[in-house]
Amino acid sequence: GLLAAAARVVAGVHYPHDVVAGLFLGMATTAAVVVLLTPAVRRPVGPSRDRCAPGRPAH
Repeated sequence: GLLAAAARVVAGVHYPHDVVAGLFLGMATTAAVVVLLTPAVRRPVGPSRDRCAPGRPAH
């Protein structure tokens, strides 16, 4: 990504501050998504998890 951003600055398509602003916007978006989704991923599954375990007989 950084190489592509540098190439766009060299080609004159973007100014350096555009690329830096995009970098910070991308980092902020990624951090927000991680913060919002981490509790959902770490949530315990509950008793139904044991029923689906491989090698366990069905009840």
